[in-house]
Amino acid sequence: MPKSTIIPFLVVSYGLYCGTSVFASESQALALLKGVEQERMKYDCFTVTYTETRKDEGNKTVTQIVDFDHGKMRKVHLKTRDFSGWSEVLNGDEFYRFVHKPNEDVALTDSNSGQSRYSGLYDPRILGLTSIAHFSSTVHASLLFGRLSGFTVEDTTLDGKPIKRVSVSDGDQLWEMYIDEPGFRLWKTAYTSPALNTSVNNRYDDPNLGPFPSESHVVRIRGKKTIEDRTFKVTGFEVKKSFPPDTFTYKGMDLPLNVAVVDYRIHRRAGYWDGEKLVDDPVRMSAQERRDWEAKRDGQPLGNIARYVLMGAGILMIVYALYSMRQKRLKNQA
Repeated sequence: MPKSTIIPFLVVSYGLYCGTSVFASESQALALLKGVEQERMKYDCFTVTYTETRKDEGNKTVTQIVDFDHGKMRKVHLKTRDFSGWSEVLNGDEFYRFVHKPNEDVALTDSNSGQSRYSGLYDPRILGLTSIAHFSSTVHASLLFGRLSGFTVEDTTLDGKPIKRVSVSDGDQLWEMYIDEPGFRLWKTAYTSPALNTSVNNRYDDPNLGPFPSESHVVRIRGKKTIEDRTFKVTGFEVKKSFPPDTFTYKGMDLPLNVAVVDYRIHRRAGYWDGEKLVDDPVRMSAQERRDWEAKRDGQPLGNIARYVLMGAGILMIVYALYSMRQKRLKNQA
């Protein structure tokens, strides 16, 4: 065989020996990543509920409820002993945030502001795909599309189960993703470099959670120090056809009466919340009127009605007690 053909022959032979060529391997890897993306992206109107436990912060836990409607989002962080409750809404280019604490204002900014970028609001469909939950994170970017080339895929096992390992490297950095087929669920992703190592391990115990893992454990290590150790547990998932129009507005944020809204885009107060809309001046109410308004907002009976019911119940109890005492006294006399 001529010397000029020996090297190409060896390359082709090696590729056949491995079962696939480099190019076929990358094509297969990208098909797996695309399958994961399609599974996540086919849900575009839903509510998902999950808890986040932060071991790196003393096991602080917060429950989060996210309403998602074709890019519009409302996220509610329920109040706990560890966190003040807060609400965030993204509607088009507008971003609203309110922390449920005394003397707090509603912050209105655009979607590219610092407040929005460093908020806790992000597309929930990235859960389990990446160790970085950022405002601008997307499913597409989390799967490294367009960022790197030279993906490879191999058959392996994970916890005793057959799985595909997709990997790609860039210098001294290595990314690995473990994907099942045909379910296209990402079970594990890992990033390794001299400066930082991260891992995301997922479980899929509940088929009713759509594309979401029932649990996702995220660990980030810099050097020998664990800088992040967090567990996300998805407890609810419901596909929606649509949401009420007020969901992604001030009305969807459970705002207290007369809270101020500050538009940071123009550095001015936009108004005060009167329960229905923004007004120029705070609404004046008596203490009882405020309690009735809050009860109505929370779907509870109005204060006066509740008071009359309790008063009536109290009177009946007193009458019954007097009647019982009289009957007992008459019985003793007999």
